[in-house]
Amino acid sequence: MKGKVAFVLGAAVGYVLGARAGRARYEKIKSGAKAAWESDPVQNGVSIVQDAATAKFEEVKAAALSAGKDALSTVIGSAKGAANSVNSTSDSTGAQSGSTGKSGSTGQQSKRDEK
Repeated sequence: MKGKVAFVLGAAVGYVLGARAGRARYEKIKSGAKAAWESDPVQNGVSIVQDAATAKFEEVKAAALSAGKDALSTVIGSAKGAANSVNSTSDSTGAQSGSTGKSGSTGQQSKRDEK
């Protein structure tokens, strides 16, 4: 909330000062800001930050790719393990999984028929 109030207050002060200063003052401020931005020390800093961000981006991209591959192989391995477990259980009992013993009826059908 404080951030919003500070932003609105800053925008209002900037508007009032800008309106009083007029276009000529605005152009002077704009050219000063442009000169500061284009100065060698600022551009060196920008270059350093861009290089660091690019290097960190490559690290994060590689880590995300590796984590995604690991997660996918874990999911696939779990699915294969579950499928093997189901197959071995149905083979050893001789019954199909999900069998109710009432020729496929769950009992819900007969209760509805009684009503």
